[in-house]
Amino acid sequence: MEKQETSLEQFAEWLRSREKSRNTIDKYVRDARHFLEYVGMESWEKAQVLLYKEYLQKKYMTSSVNSMLVALNCYLRFMERPECCVNICRMQRRLFREESRELTFQEYRNLVKIAKKEKRTQLSCILQTIASTGIRVSELQYITVEALKSQLVEISCKGKQRVILLSGSLTILLKDYCRKMKIEHGSIFVTGKGKPVDRRYVWAGMKKLCTAANVAG
Repeated sequence: MEKQETSLEQFAEWLRSREKSRNTIDKYVRDARHFLEYVGMESWEKAQVLLYKEYLQKKYMTSSVNSMLVALNCYLRFMERPECCVNICRMQRRLFREESRELTFQEYRNLVKIAKKEKRTQLSCILQTIASTGIRVSELQYITVEALKSQLVEISCKGKQRVILLSGSLTILLKDYCRKMKIEHGSIFVTGKGKPVDRRYVWAGMKKLCTAANVAG
């Protein structure tokens, strides 16, 4: 166990050298330790990592499982064990509504199509970001220029942290948007006054878009 603690200390130092935030370092080390405590041995293979993933899926929500797996995969790469990394879990995506009124995939495509046609680029990107990541409207502020570089979004809410992965296609889309809008740092989705968009701001745009796309609001 002493060897494992040493590796965790080295992992923390490695994260610090990459200028990760204190919250991220604490979380990644905590999640890596959780895995090591689960396997209870110094020698393990991918089979044990897969069993650990199954264990997490039975105990935690999908978003939490993915957050822990992102941290674990980072630790595995640090330990030069990339062959043991595992895929994150697929998430069911909900767009703006309660489950009983969830947008269909076709409605989502229509909204994106109309947003592009009306040159409402920001709203189009917001729609695609929420669909790709499953985040809440209130969490859009965490989609930053800096997050695009690592393709990881660190969300902190009510003392809890989780990490969201950005797909390659979404990263390309948002980088192109930032380039066109000349956004060089901070939150990507902002109002005309430079403040992060809020729920009211997005809903106002969505209401007009739903009318144009003939989607029930």
